[in-house]
Amino acid sequence: RKSGGEKCCTGHVTEEKVMTAFSNIVADLIARKPQVVEACEAILHELLDSSATDEKCKRLEQEGDAIAKEIEALVERQARQTVEGFADKYQELEKRYRRIEEKLKAAATDRQDRAYRAKQAELFLETIKKLPEGEKLESTELFMALVDKVIVGDGLTFIMRDGTERTVNGVR
Repeated sequence: RKSGGEKCCTGHVTEEKVMTAFSNIVADLIARKPQVVEACEAILHELLDSSATDEKCKRLEQEGDAIAKEIEALVERQARQTVEGFADKYQELEKRYRRIEEKLKAAATDRQDRAYRAKQAELFLETIKKLPEGEKLESTELFMALVDKVIVGDGLTFIMRDGTERTVNGVR
């Protein structure tokens, strides 16, 4: 409760219920291991392919270099003679250059995010490949290796480290 407000409506879920639901997910993963491994490898391949981002960065860097040369030429002209509307032209070029810098920063953030998600997917894939057939598995280590987070709602939604979601209903 918050300062006498309404009681939170999220139900209480015990660790035992979470681990039982997790065990069911692991059993499903084991039963479909070849398909899960194949899908995870495809996700990993996509995450590791940075060619589109690399091409975008190369294009942005070239555009930035061209604008920098325009700025340099404008400043040189201004040094030799007064250029009409110099301040406005300079500000416009500077704005364009800053937009490119922002896009390059966003691309760098995207690269870092993809690298992080690829590492998570690699860990998930390695763990799935090692799962033994036909055993009931409820270990904390396995849970930590496979699950990123659990959301409590109508059921339990497990956000797996490979980015997929698996919901187990009727857990309360």
